[in-house]
Amino acid sequence: MHGTEVAKHILSRFEHARLLLFSVDETEEDIHRAVSAGVSGYLPKSAPRPQVLSGVRALAAGRRFFPEPIREKIQQRRSHATLSEREVEVVSGMARGLSNKLIAAELGVSAETVKTFVARILEKLGVEDRTQAVIAAMNRGLLKGK
Repeated sequence: MHGTEVAKHILSRFEHARLLLFSVDETEEDIHRAVSAGVSGYLPKSAPRPQVLSGVRALAAGRRFFPEPIREKIQQRRSHATLSEREVEVVSGMARGLSNKLIAAELGVSAETVKTFVARILEKLGVEDRTQAVIAAMNRGLLKGK
């Protein structure tokens, strides 16, 4: 049984348990699964003893514990999830060089609606123009297979 499955099982029986998951896997997806399972902390199995002690102390004090590299991966995953499915469709159209009018026709909405989506996308991605939005979306893996 995988650690996240064990965490889910424990938390289903003891909802207030605070779990510190140790894992050999440090991928964004593995960390996301663990956080989604409800763990309160996540450390690589290779974590140095002082970091393990800090994690145990944090959980004992009722806090969560995710070292900086893990927090960065959690934040990166959240960044991936910032765009709605429709916003990803709009960015995909932008990546193909389509105008708002053409994107609107493709999606069956008005050009004004696409303009609103574009403004929201720029804000969410923290960029200033369509080109930067496409680059940011590509860097975040939002346009895979498109």
